[in-house]
Amino acid sequence: MKILDILQNNQSYFEDFMTRAVYNSNALEGSTLTRNETYALTFDSNHCAINANAKEIHQAINHKRAMGKMLHRLNRNEPLTEEHLIDVNDTVNENILFGGAYREDPAVVSGSTKVFPGPEEIETFLQRFIDKYNSLVEKGFTMEDVADMHIAFENIHPFSDGNGRTGRILINSMLLSNNQVPIVITLDMRNDYIKLLETNNVKGMADMFRELQEKETERLENFAELE
Repeated sequence: MKILDILQNNQSYFEDFMTRAVYNSNALEGSTLTRNETYALTFDSNHCAINANAKEIHQAINHKRAMGKMLHRLNRNEPLTEEHLIDVNDTVNENILFGGAYREDPAVVSGSTKVFPGPEEIETFLQRFIDKYNSLVEKGFTMEDVADMHIAFENIHPFSDGNGRTGRILINSMLLSNNQVPIVITLDMRNDYIKLLETNNVKGMADMFRELQEKETERLENFAELE
């Protein structure tokens, strides 16, 4: 069973997963859109009124498009590239702020004590990340590797905004490349998730990802049975 095919060919599951992924990823960053509003925006439905500002509306639409670009790359069996990463982040930020390039200022994350690479170091750090990502995809990886790569990306913090959203898209890019069920980090896990990132807790993050994957596997199977 190819998970990528199920995700894209089972329309009910596709809409369910994409809505939850977009809603939760944006909510983790402070969006006030509801799940129903997110579905209405991302799947052009008029089943509910939208009570949100323009930025939150763009965030929802953009995130779905960015995930679509990730799926398109996987369908073509293409490796991760610097250009693709920049394009995904640019899509996440479209109509919100200028994207398409690395940050030019020191990174400051509210509540974090981390020191991130300076702007002049980003390209070197990110190329190492990309090389390692592609090597793991080619040779195989564990959930600890997925967690480690996610933490590593967030520690580079290469863009002015959208690093969390881009990083969470990369998690599922990696999982799907190995025919593994994708995950959705939910809003109720925000405090634990941020603490794991702040403390570089690879084991704890991997355990969280496994738990989420088990739940998503059950959900995917339930949708598959309904076909």
